[in-house]
Amino acid sequence: MSTSRIESFEALQNIINNPSKPVAQVCQAIDECISCNWDNLRGFFELCFPLLVKNLFGYDGPSWLSAVAQGNQAEDARALVQLLGPSGNLFTAMDLADRDKLIEYVFPDGRLPVMTQILLKDETGQKELDRWPQYQGRLVPGPSNRKYLHMNTLQYFLLWTAFYVLRSGQSSTGQPSSSRRPVFASATFGNMRKHMQATAGKFVKGQQQTTQSHPYQTLLQLYFSRFLPRGGDSRSGKAGQHSRGELLFSILTEFWLTDGDDPFLRNPKQDRVSVAAPYDAPTNDLLEAMQELVRYSVAICDGEKGQQPPRWAQATVCSWLPLSPLPQLGAPQHSGPPRLMAAGQPPFQSFAKRLYRFMRRAMTRWPEQRSVQPLISLYLAYIAPWGLTTVPEPSKQSAQSSAGGTVPLTRQLHNMEGLVHRVLRDKPNPSPSDKNTRPVPQFQLGQWEGHVLASLPFYMLLLPLLLSLLKSRVASKATSALQDLAKVLVVFKAAPELCNLLRAVEEEYTKAREQHKSRVDGPHTDVLPWIQAQAAAFESAATASVRDFQTAHSEAPQFVLFSRGEKGGAAQVRNILNRAVGAQEDVIRQVEECAVGWLPMDKLGQTGDEHAPQPAVALPAMPTVKKANIEQLHFKGDPMHRPVMSREVGFLVHGLVKLSEWLNHQTGLDQPAQEGEMAETQIQDVLLWLRRKGYRINLRGLAERQTLWWIGIIILIGWGFCWLCSLISGMNSGDLVSDDIQVERLEAQRRYVSSHPSPYHLDARNPRTVYAKQEYDNL
Repeated sequence: MSTSRIESFEALQNIINNPSKPVAQVCQAIDECISCNWDNLRGFFELCFPLLVKNLFGYDGPSWLSAVAQGNQAEDARALVQLLGPSGNLFTAMDLADRDKLIEYVFPDGRLPVMTQILLKDETGQKELDRWPQYQGRLVPGPSNRKYLHMNTLQYFLLWTAFYVLRSGQSSTGQPSSSRRPVFASATFGNMRKHMQATAGKFVKGQQQTTQSHPYQTLLQLYFSRFLPRGGDSRSGKAGQHSRGELLFSILTEFWLTDGDDPFLRNPKQDRVSVAAPYDAPTNDLLEAMQELVRYSVAICDGEKGQQPPRWAQATVCSWLPLSPLPQLGAPQHSGPPRLMAAGQPPFQSFAKRLYRFMRRAMTRWPEQRSVQPLISLYLAYIAPWGLTTVPEPSKQSAQSSAGGTVPLTRQLHNMEGLVHRVLRDKPNPSPSDKNTRPVPQFQLGQWEGHVLASLPFYMLLLPLLLSLLKSRVASKATSALQDLAKVLVVFKAAPELCNLLRAVEEEYTKAREQHKSRVDGPHTDVLPWIQAQAAAFESAATASVRDFQTAHSEAPQFVLFSRGEKGGAAQVRNILNRAVGAQEDVIRQVEECAVGWLPMDKLGQTGDEHAPQPAVALPAMPTVKKANIEQLHFKGDPMHRPVMSREVGFLVHGLVKLSEWLNHQTGLDQPAQEGEMAETQIQDVLLWLRRKGYRINLRGLAERQTLWWIGIIILIGWGFCWLCSLISGMNSGDLVSDDIQVERLEAQRRYVSSHPSPYHLDARNPRTVYAKQEYDNL
């Protein structure tokens, strides 16, 4: 590729737009063009940079990142990582352009998260957005009193980087499929994940196969290590008023951990309650990208070839993680005891609270048709960071080598499968003869105690919810549900010290809660009051919504993981096993062995629990599916706010639900009748009777396609009936014959009568009347 071709920005445009060019050659052309035009960067950012971003992230068509990953093109992947790496020419050019304020780009508000779109609509929300690093001073007024986002090059690039894992809900035209929810399920990461799962963990001739990471995951690792150095100052490396680390962390938190039902969106100045956006389950791409963020926040994986076990990333006195500028979910919590290190400080706790809300909403609303493995993988990445695949830090590698040799986080579940077999074979460590097998990751109490104590809601509250989720899936997917359950239970089976720590904390927590005390005697007396406040704050933040907002729970939630009651972990595991009709016997045995020892499985029958252990049922000759009652399949909750169904028209549903709520608010049907309430008029008396009966206006039925067809048919029948009636009426009145024709007919009739005498006579006063001659003479 000659230098004369890449010095021209028009020529570079043609190269970027040429789909037949290999990605590696295009990246080389971009890099050389920037190197030859350091004194004229405006032309590059005006003509070439928008095309580059469009082709990279594919927000309006194919994506280079996805195409390279799906095709397993190692050379193109290395070229992309080298071009987009933080130490490359592109980032240097962006820094120079932003320093000189060369250009700004308008980011489309339809690609923003739902929460940001709602805040952008009113003045109060715009003031809130102006506090965030990515939008500070970037809201520019436009026509129709709208505000537009004018971003610099780095902000524009990072916004599209965060949006990449949310982009697959777009239509063929590149426009969002819904004005309220611009993102939906994605499959681009999933295709690469399936390819990597087929190759990861295999050994050929004693050598481990090299698996290629998705370039997006590698770039995230590079950005984290460069912009958010662990153990340093989160405000170091400033690029303006805010550091690039604060900018990156704020953007990722906004795009990945916010939702349209955030309690901050409730406007206290409005009389009516705001309408929450419908819930959309996170995509597999988003869950896998969040694993990178979670992994970097809690674990440090270094050492060559995974020789060194992961270390706790928050084992510092001061927090290196920046405090998120997003609205706090509930009242901010004070710092924890010193033994929790940086994990007990507000920056990490604010991030953990957002993550807890995200995972709790996903576990309680996960779609039945989707696999739960990506969600479990994200959950394990947080609660068991010592079991992560250990790879060298990206900062210790070159961009070229990191693109082809980094082991992806999608191997998390694969590693847990191996851990299941090793634990059940009573082989916690590989034999000395197997030199190529990595040692089983071990939980070290001195290393990870602070992480566990600072994240107890993830263990004590989310794990029972995950068991309930798997229990609801075991009837239709018995074997896969039990395999997912075994991957979770083996984490605790392989870590007795972790189970002892959690059991001791639960006993002290339960004792203090029953005695209504903040402290009881025990090894965790100093941290127990903070744990109680944290559990209440996390659960309140996760359950709060636009329609039902509570500042805090009046009482701390229960910890029942080791309880022998019906809600305990042992009872739920036993209930799952009892429902696993038709599952493979070896999978049932794996789950039982993973649960026995750390859960009181053998003591359920002594407490009279209805889910007493039962002998394993042999696999029947013909697997059967347990028949479910049709009432169990109905939507649980407010039927007017149920998800849009296939027989409904989506935009009509949203509009009619809003209209119904407005009518209910205007008529008072959205408020329950008070005892002793009296009506003053007959209309109020009718409305009061409707409120007492619980009736309200619900126009959602008009959005069903069948109803719309019937309405159209009725209108067509009514119009045809009216037209037929008018036709018959015109025929009876004689209006169908013109007056000229009628006059000609009467004249012809007079001439005939005058020439042919008859006993009848025409009335001259009324030519249309004919009388008999005798009657005419009498007149």
